[in-house]
Amino acid sequence: MGKYEILASVALLFNFSSFGTLLYNVVTTRNASTLPYMWFYTNIMAQVLMIIYALFNGAYGIYLPTFVLLLGLLYMLFIKIYYENGDKNNDKINYKRDIIEGLIV
Repeated sequence: MGKYEILASVALLFNFSSFGTLLYNVVTTRNASTLPYMWFYTNIMAQVLMIIYALFNGAYGIYLPTFVLLLGLLYMLFIKIYYENGDKNNDKINYKRDIIEGLIV
């Protein structure tokens, strides 16, 4: 356990809470067009470096939040790549319709 592991864990939890609102918005709208690819690459690199830091220092409290952030970033990148060329308005309408139909069934 690192000397200041709790500080890094708290910082990651704050990062996770702010990132959660962005992830929710991207998942519900299926629109990540305002996020540039460089944003994804630098954030993914930051999470990879944080995992390396945790491994070298045995900071086990950092693994889970970092891994969850990394998964969220990869999912948002997938949405950006997958829906970049599609009609975004149509995707939003279809996604909301799918949710409503799922609740009715």
